[in-house]
Amino acid sequence: MSNPSDPIAANAAIAALDVIDVIATVRRVAADRPEHEAGCQYILPGSGYGPVKEAHCLVGVALNNLGIDLDQLSLVENSTPRSWWYNRHGSWLQNVQEAADAGRTWAAAVRSADDDLEVIGDE
Repeated sequence: MSNPSDPIAANAAIAALDVIDVIATVRRVAADRPEHEAGCQYILPGSGYGPVKEAHCLVGVALNNLGIDLDQLSLVENSTPRSWWYNRHGSWLQNVQEAADAGRTWAAAVRSADDDLEVIGDE
């Protein structure tokens, strides 16, 4: 990415990921931490001990695991790549994150998205 502070380029880097890989990674993250709950932010800023950031929400952790760095995630907080709009895979990602944001555990968020959209397994 040529300009690390460019939100358009950050969104393009996310959009370049295969949405099926993103879903599979969300599933793995949720399986690894099924009882975890985390809210609406892709990343958390560092604590009082320095500028360390960490991936926070379910989709944010998955995107970070797929190589999207924390600076890129911070630029696209609360946005979804346009290429993911209006298709069932993008809707599944939106639903899983909304369920997690509403306070469900990550495992429950995946089940909820599956129930809502009948996306079962790593298609």
